[in-house]
Amino acid sequence: MQPSKLLEKDVQKIILNICRLIGLTVWRQNTGAVPAVYKGKQRFIKYGLKGQADITGLLPDGRRLEIEVKRPGGKQSAVQKHFQTMIERHGGIYIVADSIDAFVQGIKDHLPEHMTKKLPGV
Repeated sequence: MQPSKLLEKDVQKIILNICRLIGLTVWRQNTGAVPAVYKGKQRFIKYGLKGQADITGLLPDGRRLEIEVKRPGGKQSAVQKHFQTMIERHGGIYIVADSIDAFVQGIKDHLPEHMTKKLPGV
């Protein structure tokens, strides 16, 4: 697959695989609502926080890691920027990745050397 043809879901899958291969604890974080019936009544169950990143995890030093994945050239919404500010204000790391290179550049300075050596292109 050519890099220019990558979709957001492709970039996300590759980033998740890289994180797992280098030993980071990460998971996909969804947000939305689903219909459900409770005691005979139709309801919507909401999950996640508005603006939260696509991938959440923990760095080896215990800090929270958030990775917002965008299609190449994609931009954050205002609510995503607000979520980023909250994470960073509390000492977490927030990366906007519209490519594998953007992810690698954003994460490499936050990893111990034995993990950094496993990153592609480093």
